[in-house]
Amino acid sequence: MGQIQKNLLIVGSVSLSIIGLGLLSLIPIITQTTNLSGFAATECPIDAYTTDCRVLLGATARNYPQAADETKAQILYHEQRIGRQLDIVHTYHPVGTNKLSDMDVFFATRANTYLFANWKPTAKWADAGGSNTTINAGIDQMADSIKSIAPKKIFMTINHEPENDVSSGGTCSSYKGSSGTTDQYKAMWQNVHNRFDAKGVTNVVWVMDYMNYAPWDCVVNQLYPGDNLVDWIMFNAYGQGTETWDSKVSHLYNFLSTNSNTEHNYLSKPWGIVEWSSSNSTVAQKINYFDQAKQALETDKFSKLKAYLVFDENDGGSTTGTNFRIAYDDNGTYQQTLQDHYNAFANSPKIAPNSNSHPTGEPSFTPSPTTQPTLPPVSPTFTCLGACPTNIPTVTLAPTDVIPTVTLEPTATPTTAVTPTPDEAEPTPTPEPPIDVPQEPAPSQELPDWLNENGLLRLLIILILSLFGQF
Repeated sequence: MGQIQKNLLIVGSVSLSIIGLGLLSLIPIITQTTNLSGFAATECPIDAYTTDCRVLLGATARNYPQAADETKAQILYHEQRIGRQLDIVHTYHPVGTNKLSDMDVFFATRANTYLFANWKPTAKWADAGGSNTTINAGIDQMADSIKSIAPKKIFMTINHEPENDVSSGGTCSSYKGSSGTTDQYKAMWQNVHNRFDAKGVTNVVWVMDYMNYAPWDCVVNQLYPGDNLVDWIMFNAYGQGTETWDSKVSHLYNFLSTNSNTEHNYLSKPWGIVEWSSSNSTVAQKINYFDQAKQALETDKFSKLKAYLVFDENDGGSTTGTNFRIAYDDNGTYQQTLQDHYNAFANSPKIAPNSNSHPTGEPSFTPSPTTQPTLPPVSPTFTCLGACPTNIPTVTLAPTDVIPTVTLEPTATPTTAVTPTPDEAEPTPTPEPPIDVPQEPAPSQELPDWLNENGLLRLLIILILSLFGQF
C-alpha cells in the first residue's frame, strides 16, 4: 500500500471516529422526542371500537371566570389548562334545541375531535313515540342538522340519565320521575332512530347514558333500547369525600357485566365514563380521586372503558351549584395542584399514547422554533510539516457532511389565553388571573463544546491537509 493510500485510510478512519463521537453526543437530544410509554393502541372509527382501540379523552367545561361565559371559550380554556386537545367535546341540548349550534359545528368538524350531543327531544317521552307531529318535526330538524356535517360522526344520547325520570316500568319499589315509563322511553328512542334512518343520517353513534346510582339499578335493564339501537354504553362516576374511584366505577361496571345476555348484550358494546369529577371533598380527597382514576386507567383495571369525559363545571352550570370544577376547591379558590393532578390523568400515555395533536382555534398553540446550528464557510491557514506539495487538492466540506441534521418535534406551548368579557362576574369563586399552562422546556439543541465554533470542521481540514503534506 502506497503512502498516499495509507494517509487516506488514516484520514477516513479518524474522520469516521470523530463523526461517530458527534452522533453519540446527539443521542440525548434525539431521545427526548421518542415515545417510550410502552402503551400500544390503535386509532379506530368511533362506531367500530374494540378493546385494542385507544382510550378517548372528553369534557364539558364552564364556570371558569378566566374565560368568557360561553361554551366554546370555556372548552378552549379547558384545553389550554390541560395542555392538549380533547377527543370528545360534550354539549347539552335541552328540550326545544333541535339543531346543532355554531359552537357544536365548530367542535364537531374540528380535526381529531368528536362532538357528544346530549339531546332531549321532549319532556314527556310518550310525545316522542311517533304520534305527535310537532315533536316529529323537531326530530327531523335535528336529523337534518346532524346530517349536514357528514361524513364527520358524532356521539349522541337521548335524554341522558333517564333512571330518575322514570314513573314506572322497572322492578323498583317506588319511582320519583314524571317523564314516562320505561317502555315509553324505549319507544321514543326507537322513533328517533327510525326517523334519522328515514332521513339518511349515517353519522350518529348512539350512546345509552346511565346514572350509575344503586337505588335505580331496578330500571337499568328495562330502559335499554336494544342492541340494534345502541353503539356505546356510558355511565357516571362521581365521587365525594372518601369514596374511591374503584368503588364508584365498579358498581355499574359489574352490574352490566353480570346482566349481559342475549336480551341486552352489554358486553358486546364499548363502554365509557360519560361524566365524572369529585365534589364535597377536601383538596387532598379530590387529588386522591384523580390519582386513583389515573392508576386504574394505566393498570387496565376497567379494560372495557374506552372514553373518559370529565364534568368540569358547577352543577347545572350555575355559579352557586355544587362545585365539580377540577381546578377549584369547594371554597371557590383556584388550586393549581388540583389542575396538575388532573392533567397527569389527561396526559397519561395510556389515554393518548400516539397523540401529538393540540387544540386548534383559540387559544393557539405555537410550536417553539427549532434552530439548527449554522457553520459558516472556513478558510483555514496552516503550516506544512516539511515541504509543501505543489498541487494541494481542493477539499470542500459542507456543514452537513460533518454534523447530521437533527429534526426535533416542536413542543407545543399555549400562547393565547381567553380574555373574560368586561361584564363577567363570578360571585362565589375567587377570580384568578389567566393561568399559563406549565410546559416542559423544549429539548436542548446545544452541541458539545468541542463541536461548537466549527472546531470539528477545522480539525478535520487541518488533519487532511497536514497528512497530504507528507507525500
